[in-house]
Amino acid sequence: MLRHYYTLKKVSDELKSLINSKVIEVFSQQKNSVYFEFYDGNKMTYVEYSADNELGTLFIRYNFDRAKKEYY
Repeated sequence: MLRHYYTLKKVSDELKSLINSKVIEVFSQQKNSVYFEFYDGNKMTYVEYSADNELGTLFIRYNFDRAKKEYY
């Protein structure tokens, strides 16, 4: 869990770029991670949150290749 003030401040500053964006989709491709797809009218932005073990990570991605769906 993020508890350090400066880490939280940096995460907050980075996420401010998504203020005028809309969440298009939320999905998971692997265990302990979730992806948020945002669209601001011009470009897609993806936020990846991973909750592995004790260390959680958060990434903003501008290019993302989603895994293909498997149909059975």
